[in-house]
Amino acid sequence: AISLRNTGGDCFEAKASRNDILTSNMTDVQYLEKVKEIKTEIKTGNVYQVNLTREYSIEIKNIDDLDLYQKLRSTSPNPYGCYFKTPFMSILSSSPEEFLYADLKAKYIRTRPIKGTLPKGVFDIDSKNQAENIMIVDDKPYLIDFGLSCLYKDKVFKEWSLHLVGSASKGDEIYLEKLKKRATGFQIKFYPNLEYDKLINLYGESSMYWHATGYGETDPTKMEHFGISTVEAMAGGCVPVVIGKGGQMEIIKSGDCGFLWRSLDELKEFTLKLINNQRLQDKMAKNAIIRAQNFSRSKFEERILKLS
Repeated sequence: AISLRNTGGDCFEAKASRNDILTSNMTDVQYLEKVKEIKTEIKTGNVYQVNLTREYSIEIKNIDDLDLYQKLRSTSPNPYGCYFKTPFMSILSSSPEEFLYADLKAKYIRTRPIKGTLPKGVFDIDSKNQAENIMIVDDKPYLIDFGLSCLYKDKVFKEWSLHLVGSASKGDEIYLEKLKKRATGFQIKFYPNLEYDKLINLYGESSMYWHATGYGETDPTKMEHFGISTVEAMAGGCVPVVIGKGGQMEIIKSGDCGFLWRSLDELKEFTLKLINNQRLQDKMAKNAIIRAQNFSRSKFEERILKLS
């Protein structure tokens, strides 16, 4: 058997019987070392917030998962508790933010990643129909400079607008205003902390998707590890034109459902190729939607069941 005891905050102490073995993916020493590394990264300004977690696992038989969940709720009550049971697994969650939402009548399940505790801003999307849209999720200054100098000033974007979406926390106001000043006079719009539902709508209204996390970096930890936003954009019919590093290389089949670029010159080349060839753009958009389905929940379940 296993018991949970609240040790303060969101921390729990897990105890197992003598016949059970509770294991973790890291030792206490390794955990403390990672805490030291994080403190160093924060002091140097590389990050401002890190959610360091430890995974605990235990193999036990004949467990009443619903009873365990009820004990968890009693120990740590919160508005977003979750008990999700399937034929092959059960999920028990006690989180201060929404992990799973299920509407059984509508047969609808929603999951949202933790975005932090700051209030999400509400920014309405322009309802005016755009002939074409480009959305860029990575709001690094060099990409704005690239868009202005290589595309807008060359009048390549005459019928296009550029939409930048990203998170903005307290203290980012000055940086955000600088970016807005650079974009003055151009069809460039900013959506800091855009609500998820509106982000999905924006994907559906857009034609291309830029992503550049990892540009100029050699450290793999500073590259996109998977790229869930890329898959979401592809599912919405956006053609991804993203940096050829990290997890993006496992998602994109360059030249088929999007393009992988290594330099800003290639980013410009691939973008212009899509702008000047509507047939190619339509073909890649369809291929992107099909490719995105390989990362769907049903495909994930299918692969898991094959392992059992």
